[in-house]
Amino acid sequence: MKGLNHPTGGNAGFAFRLVFQCHWPGAPQPGRERGFLNTLRLKLVFGPLRIAGFGMALFCALPATLRADRGPLSPERLAQESELIISGQVLSLKVGTERAHVERGFGNYDWAIDLNIRVQSIEKGRLDGSDSIVVRCFRLKSRKSAFECLTPSGNHPIPDVGAKVRAHLYRRGGVWRVVFPNGLTALPGQERLLDGDAVEALRSRFTYWLPFELWIFIALIGALLLPILVIRRLRRSRPVVSGRALPLKNAP
Repeated sequence: MKGLNHPTGGNAGFAFRLVFQCHWPGAPQPGRERGFLNTLRLKLVFGPLRIAGFGMALFCALPATLRADRGPLSPERLAQESELIISGQVLSLKVGTERAHVERGFGNYDWAIDLNIRVQSIEKGRLDGSDSIVVRCFRLKSRKSAFECLTPSGNHPIPDVGAKVRAHLYRRGGVWRVVFPNGLTALPGQERLLDGDAVEALRSRFTYWLPFELWIFIALIGALLLPILVIRRLRRSRPVVSGRALPLKNAP
């Protein structure tokens, strides 16, 4: 039975190829050359595209692990960049959305984290007759492209309600903002600050689900493949004409 199922040589192999495969050994098999050429064309087209797609995916994944963050500023540098320095306790925390603080192009957004701080002392600057102040921190929320993800990711840390902090502030657009990255520091004798639960839950992503560079790559691939698919469909829809000539009945 094994010889009948897998004839590999001799008269049995010859008979199997002749009867079941319907062609003489050595004769060209119909469609084999065409199939080989089609496979070769597809490999020539899709091989470089596969490599390019892998490279683009790797390029878009890098910003998830790389950030162009500022290093922590020294106390002297924090004081230099501050218009107002206060000490107090965080009374409330509110999370919203705003246009990106650093990458200000379209499609870029940040988490706007507003802290209401009860002022206990003022070390630098002046505050007009109020015992509390709302200050804004930010964290990266969304960017439209992979390149724009290589940007400072915001303030670190941003503590939860109840924490006692020293806030280094500057004013922009009518809002008191915390100097980034480490404009909120612990008071002397206090434990170091950590992110609050609400801040830890914040996530960043691409604005349009995929980076803008990848959308351009997909559009280029589509523009390249569409004519190829249309031509293949047109070729398949043509009627097949047999190359075998019919014998003439009234041959001269």
